[in-house]
Amino acid sequence: MQLYAIQCRAGLLLEWLVNTRTGKLLRGPLSEKPGIRVLYVTADGEHALVKESEARETDGSWKPPKQFTSVIAKDIEEADPVPDSSQDHYRRSVEELYDPP
Repeated sequence: MQLYAIQCRAGLLLEWLVNTRTGKLLRGPLSEKPGIRVLYVTADGEHALVKESEARETDGSWKPPKQFTSVIAKDIEEADPVPDSSQDHYRRSVEELYDPP
């Protein structure tokens, strides 16, 4: 299934030490790096996923990594269902930015 990037947000990626059994935060943040979060959605707006990656800092601004892609392919199991109330907005966003099949 194809997913289309419709929103990017720059911010800090924080690394924490977490107890894997309980999910409790033990210590952190251990590191702060410039990052980018991208919301990808299906053309019908019914599924979405967020991918985080490190950003490049260039001339005082943050840019996506060189390997950034605006359309990705993933198995349906990797994406989350989108609430009905957001599906129309996501579908229209894909139509405005892309020419999906």
